[in-house]
Amino acid sequence: MNDQWIPGPPAKPPTWAPNPLPPSNDWDQTEGCSTTGGPSIVDGIVITGVPATVNSLYWQVSLNDGSSPPNFQINQLDGKGAFVSTAAEISSSTITFDYPVLLSRDPVEPMEAVTLEYLEAHGAGVEEPPDNQTYGRTLGAWNLVVPASGGGYTGAVTLGAGGSVTSGALTFYGSALVYLPTVAQLQIGGGSLGQVPATDGNGNLSWVTPVTGGPYLPIAGGTVTGSLTVNGVTTVQGPNSLVLNAPVNNARAILCSASNVMRWVLNLGDQTAEGLNNVGANFSLQAYSTTGVLLGTWLTIARADGSTVFNGSGVTIQGGLAVNGLLALASPNNLAIYGGTPGQFLSTNGSGILSWASAAGGGASITVSDTPPSAPSVGALWWDSVGGQLYVWYADPNTSQWVPASNSASLPPPASTTVLGSVKVDGTSIKAAADGTISTVLVPMGDNRIINGDMRINQRGITNSAVLGYTVDRWAYLASQPAKGNWGTAGSGVPAFPYALLLGSTSSYASLATDYFVFQQYIEADMVSDFAWGTASAQPVTLSFWASCGLAGTFSGSVQNTNGTRSYPFTYMLPVGTWTKIAITIPGDTAGTWTLNGNGRGLAITFDLGCGANSRGPAGAWAASNYLGATGSVSIVANNGANFAFTGVKLEIGSVATPYNRQSLAKSMADCQRYYQTGNFGLQGNAAATSTTVGYEQTLAVVMRATPTMVVASETSNSAMAARSITPDSPSHIRPNGSANNVFSWTGTFTASAEL
Repeated sequence: MNDQWIPGPPAKPPTWAPNPLPPSNDWDQTEGCSTTGGPSIVDGIVITGVPATVNSLYWQVSLNDGSSPPNFQINQLDGKGAFVSTAAEISSSTITFDYPVLLSRDPVEPMEAVTLEYLEAHGAGVEEPPDNQTYGRTLGAWNLVVPASGGGYTGAVTLGAGGSVTSGALTFYGSALVYLPTVAQLQIGGGSLGQVPATDGNGNLSWVTPVTGGPYLPIAGGTVTGSLTVNGVTTVQGPNSLVLNAPVNNARAILCSASNVMRWVLNLGDQTAEGLNNVGANFSLQAYSTTGVLLGTWLTIARADGSTVFNGSGVTIQGGLAVNGLLALASPNNLAIYGGTPGQFLSTNGSGILSWASAAGGGASITVSDTPPSAPSVGALWWDSVGGQLYVWYADPNTSQWVPASNSASLPPPASTTVLGSVKVDGTSIKAAADGTISTVLVPMGDNRIINGDMRINQRGITNSAVLGYTVDRWAYLASQPAKGNWGTAGSGVPAFPYALLLGSTSSYASLATDYFVFQQYIEADMVSDFAWGTASAQPVTLSFWASCGLAGTFSGSVQNTNGTRSYPFTYMLPVGTWTKIAITIPGDTAGTWTLNGNGRGLAITFDLGCGANSRGPAGAWAASNYLGATGSVSIVANNGANFAFTGVKLEIGSVATPYNRQSLAKSMADCQRYYQTGNFGLQGNAAATSTTVGYEQTLAVVMRATPTMVVASETSNSAMAARSITPDSPSHIRPNGSANNVFSWTGTFTASAEL
C-alpha cells in the first residue's frame, strides 16, 4: 500500500439483516459471515492493496499463529509483505517482545515496571558480596565500608615522597595506597593492553611489556633468554610442538637426569661437523652411569643417508622384522638360526617361510666331482673349478650336453662339492621353464653385449694415465675433477682373466654434489634391440663381473639411457683386497624412452668411483633421473691410495649370469675396431707436373660404426709432398692425398675413431 486505502471490488447487496455480526472465520464483504457454529476468531487480518502498487506493507496482526492454543502476534514485514520478525507475541503464559521496551516514567504504583537506569540508581537487584563485611553502593559497584572502630579513613591523604602514615586499617608508604578493599579498586593510569606493572627497585611502578621489560611472559607466547625450570608436567601442543635450535655444529639435545645426575642424552643433531653431501648433525643416543660417567653411544643414525649403527650388546625383536634392502653379515658365524640337526638345510614352504629340512630324500647328499664324468647320465653334475660354475648333463631327443646349473659367484673351487636338494636352472638366458626345468641348450657365443669385457684389447697402448677419455678399448674414464686418480691396466687375481682395468686414488677428495667419477661403456642401440625396454615386453638382464678393492663396503654402478631420463642404480658388496664375482639382475624397464635400434647410443653401463649427491639415487629401482650410482656407496676418490679394479664384465638378457664366453682375439679385435682402429698408409711416386694431386683409396681393417674421424698419428715425407691429409670416404674407406711436385714420398700411421 502507498499509505492510502485502495478501493476494492463493488459490494453486492447484503443478504443478511443489519444486526451485530457473530464471530466468524471467513469475512467476505459480499457474502456476509458464516454461521455462529464456526470458529470463534479469524486467523489474521492482512490489509493489502493492488499488487502492482504494494510497497509499504510493514505490519501484520495475527490472531492465530497456528499453535495450540493459538498465540497472538504482531509481525514486522519488509514493505513488500515478506516476513522479517515477530515484534511481539502473547501466549497463555508469557508476553514476549523482540525489541527493547522503553518506559516514559519511573514507577509510582505497585506492580509497575521499572527501567535499568532506575534499578541501578536505587541499588536494587545487585547481589552484595557474601563475606560478612559492610559495603556501600558507589559508582554502580559495592565498596567496603571501613568501620569507625578500626580508625576509619575519611578525606584525602597527601604525603611527601618517602613518608608514611598509619591510620587505622589504612597504611600508606609515600603517596601510594597499599591496603585496598578489592582488586578492582587498584587503578593506575596509562599503559596498553597486555602490559604489566613493574618496579624499579625503589617502590616506583611503571607499565612494561612482558619479556623485554618485565619478568612475565604473555599468554600468547614469548622468548625466555635464560634457563627455565618447570617443576610440573610440561605439555606442548601444535604442529611444531618442540623446536631445538642452535648454531651450526652445536648439539641439539634432550637430557634425562636422576637427582640432577645425567642418565641419557638424546641428540637430535650432535656435534659432528656438517659438511658436503649432508654430512654431520647426526642422531645419537648416549647412556651415562649412576655417577654421570658416559657409558657409550648406543645408537647413531647418519643424517645424510640414514645408515644406522647400534653399539649395544644385542637387539631382541619380539615381533617381525622386515628388511627391504641388503642384510650384510661379517661372516657366516654371525648368523645363528637355532634348531635343526647336523646335515639339515633351510627350505622354503613356497611363501617365504624357512624351516629346517633333510637333504635329498631324508639326509642323503650328492657329491659332485670337479672333473666331468666320462659317461654322464641325465641329471649328472660336475663342478668347473676354473670358471666357478656348476653344470648339469641335459639330454633331449635332439641333443645332449652340459648346461650351467648355478649362478653362485662365491662358491669355492674344492676338489668336490656337496649339493643339498635338487638342482634347477632359472632364467630366460637359457630358456628355463616356469618350474625350473631346462628347455634349451647353452647360450651361444655373442650373448655378451659388452665389448672387451676382459680388457684384453688396448689399441691405444696406454697403461697408466690421469687423462680423461678412453682407456683400454671401449672403456672410458670420465671425471668432473681431473687429477683425483690415475687409471691403468693391471693383472687380476682371477686366473681366467689376466687383465683388469684399475683406478688408483691420488687424494682424499670429498666430492661436491655436482661431481662425477666413473668407468663407462656405451652400447650400440642395435646390440640391445631385444631388451624391448620402454615397452610392456621389457626383458630382465644380468650384469656380472669380477671386482677387487682396497676398501671394504658397499659399491655401486648404474644402467642409463642416452638422454639422461632413466637409470637403474645398483649396489654390491666387496671385502678388502679379495677378487669377488658379482652378479646383478636388473628388471626390464617398461617406462621411459629408449633408443633400441640404429648405430647410435642405446644404453650405458657405469661403475661409480665417487660421484656426488646429484648423481646418486636409491638402489634397486628405476628412476626418472640420470643417476650414475647409488646413495651411500663407497667413494674411491675420497680415500687417498685406494684402488678399484674390475674385469670379466658381461651383460646378457635374462635373470641368470652364465659363464663368460671367451672369443678369439681376432673376433675381439674386430669388435673393437668397429669403433676405433689404427693403420699405416704410404704415398710414393714421381709427379708428372708441378702441384699434381696424388692419392689413393685405402680399405679399413673392418667396416666402422660410422664414417670415422681421422688423425695422422705419425708421418715421414719429403719436400716434394705438400698440402697432405687423410680424409674418410665412408665407414669402410679412407683416402690419403695431397699435392706433389717431382719425386714424392709420404708414409705414416693414422687413427680412425667412430666411438659412441
